[in-house]
Amino acid sequence: MLRHLPAGEMAVFRDEVDITTNPKIGAMWMRRGRHAEVVTPGTNTKRHLPGSLNGRAGELILTEGKRRNADLFLAHLDELRRRYRCHRVIPVICDNAAFHTPARCRRVQAYLERRGHRSRLHFLPTYSPDTNPIERIRWH
Repeated sequence: MLRHLPAGEMAVFRDEVDITTNPKIGAMWMRRGRHAEVVTPGTNTKRHLPGSLNGRAGELILTEGKRRNADLFLAHLDELRRRYRCHRVIPVICDNAAFHTPARCRRVQAYLERRGHRSRLHFLPTYSPDTNPIERIRWH
């Protein structure tokens, strides 16, 4: 599909990452009788950051949200539609999360019925993060 992508289309690889403000606490070395200080911000505010990687230009597009659900997924699709207004079709290559698939999420199904002429979802095989290039970027 990517090799034969028409000029009027822009394919993106999509995934999301969860960001927490509390540090991971695990085993560590310290002198006997001393205690390590672990500084925490006081709240464990969690943010969800869906992102899409433009395969041709190497551009990363992010949308911030408070909940990882269909609403955030659709908000990110809208952001892609705004950013790539000049492209007829935006193939979105993503994983098989329940809130991504029209067969399992009515909101996604309704969105694609209204706006599916520009946003086309393509799903990667289940449990195959190595096939999605954005997986290597999100850790940075």
